[in-house]
Amino acid sequence: MIFLLQVMKNLKVLNLTSCHCLERTPIFSAHSNLERLILRGCRSLITIDKSICQLKHLVFLDLSYCENLQRLPNELGRYLARLGYLSLKWCRSLERLPDSIGYLKSLIDLNISGMRIEEIPDSIGNLENLKVVKMEETGIRKIPDAFWTIEKLEEIVGKCTPHHRVHVEIGTCIYKNQSLRILKLTRADIYALPRLPESLIELRLSELYIDMFPDLSNLTHLKELDLVFGRPDSDVKSYAPVECPIPWWMGNLSKLESLKLDSDYVTTSPTELSLLPHLNELCLVCPVLRCLPRLPSSLSSLCLKRCYSLCSMEGLLNLKKLSSLEISSAAIMDIQGLGCLENLRDLRLLNLQQVGRLLDLSNLNKLKCLEVRNCGNLVEIRGELPQSLQELLISYCESLEKLPDLSNLKELQQVDIAGCTKLKGEAILSSTRRSHANLWENLQYLRICGLGQVEILPNLSNLKKLRCLQVENCGDLVEIQGELSQFLEELNISSCESLKKLPGLSSLKGLRRVKIYRCGKLNVEAISRLCLEMSIEFVG
Repeated sequence: MIFLLQVMKNLKVLNLTSCHCLERTPIFSAHSNLERLILRGCRSLITIDKSICQLKHLVFLDLSYCENLQRLPNELGRYLARLGYLSLKWCRSLERLPDSIGYLKSLIDLNISGMRIEEIPDSIGNLENLKVVKMEETGIRKIPDAFWTIEKLEEIVGKCTPHHRVHVEIGTCIYKNQSLRILKLTRADIYALPRLPESLIELRLSELYIDMFPDLSNLTHLKELDLVFGRPDSDVKSYAPVECPIPWWMGNLSKLESLKLDSDYVTTSPTELSLLPHLNELCLVCPVLRCLPRLPSSLSSLCLKRCYSLCSMEGLLNLKKLSSLEISSAAIMDIQGLGCLENLRDLRLLNLQQVGRLLDLSNLNKLKCLEVRNCGNLVEIRGELPQSLQELLISYCESLEKLPDLSNLKELQQVDIAGCTKLKGEAILSSTRRSHANLWENLQYLRICGLGQVEILPNLSNLKKLRCLQVENCGDLVEIQGELSQFLEELNISSCESLKKLPGLSSLKGLRRVKIYRCGKLNVEAISRLCLEMSIEFVG
């Protein structure tokens, strides 16, 4: 017993993570030297014994995901003078913080995300060393002015629950706090934005229900800016924003590296964006944006979503550093300068109903991923695809009749062709008939879906690295010829009503899962028995 007491006295870390039977914490000794107490995920824990206040050396207390914890000892703050980290994340039964929390003078990091808390005690302003506060998915409606008196406060992260949005007031005293570097308030309804402190380097706000752009011209240290404006059909009180350009001061944020702007009322954009020398990422979600600004040559990522009124894509020629480009739901008919983006690695073209042809992409020598989806009038992808391509994803382009020759794409790892009803199987599968041993030698995933003109799949045994084969909704498919890859792990055949024959599966030693669904002419019972004998998961 003496030995046990000595061990407990010298214990520095006690980790009781996921002790689901624990309903009450142990009674702690005043002689304990415990520094870290972890009770994460103790779902049955209801009570924290007040003897926890005797842990004078405790610096780290993790009570996250203790869903039934109902209260904290009122004395908690008065005695844990060294506590630097406190997590109450997803303690859903906790509805308040004790007023004594203001005595935790050493506290640096506080996480109250997921609590059912609606207000924070003003005593929190006494936490003179507090740097980080996370309060995501809570019911907090007002950030108390006491927060802004904490001289070392650096980061506040708040996010309302998806189904319980609240009107959040930030407080007019925020500008006085010159240590605040990161402010993230998302999924909230924000009707007024006070003057913000110049010390901010990252600002994310959504959703803003104000009738004009806030003046952020003083935030010259900003590196990341993300503004989402509310939409008039949202379930909030009415406001009347007017169409406007991106404000002039945006061009003065010379340290800005990332900009995201989501607004239904931005119509034009000033050329000043080209003056942002460090801008790497730009994302615009602007349904009435009519033209793009002149873009800075420093851009590495450009994302244009729901820009329904955007008819022209001029200005790509100078984006020599661009590595990622996504254009979704725009009115453009062609993409000028696309072939000149020599560092492009990721290209995604989605819901572009006016695009009829894609020009030659063979000069994009670093392109790894090409995704084209829901481009209903796209007839042809001209020229050749770059040999660097690793992922080819083309879906629901109902007018697409022709693909470039795919046989030279030796780096391909994933091919997914779906819902292109006019595309003949030969356009995709002729490559697998070639005799070259290294053809598609790196392909790991092949999915063919909704190709009505495919009757026979050729021998796929040359695809040495193929791990997953999915064939879906190919109503004319009668046969999969030859053999499958010896390395195949997953086979999914569904809604191929004419399919009569599959290659033998008994030799596929790596096969782990087989799904056969709505293939009425296949002997599904025999395939199921074989899978059972081989200990393969069968779904049918």
